[in-house]
Amino acid sequence: MRYGFLPGAVVVLLSLGLLLAGCSDDEENGGITDSTLTAEELSDLGWDAFRDGNYPDALDYFDRALEKDAGLQDARFGLGWTLVRSGSYTEAIAAFDAVLAAGGDAADAHAG
Repeated sequence: MRYGFLPGAVVVLLSLGLLLAGCSDDEENGGITDSTLTAEELSDLGWDAFRDGNYPDALDYFDRALEKDAGLQDARFGLGWTLVRSGSYTEAIAAFDAVLAAGGDAADAHAG
């Protein structure tokens, strides 16, 4: 019985492999997917990324929030400000114009 531990070790290794295979790196939010996040939550994640200076992620979150709720002004403002910080001024103006066209807060949109 010199190798009596072998079947147990194989089971442990296979279990670990299955556990790791079940983990997804699609989302860095603890396995949270777009289907479980509201537009508001995606917008909040966008603002978090914006405050961290991570503009590519901020753009992604704001875009995904607007896919879920095209009328979410908070995400539209976030998109606009992120585009300003990214140097995409023409696109930023279009984002702020969309806020104005939807009847959003003119003061905030004009500040952009």
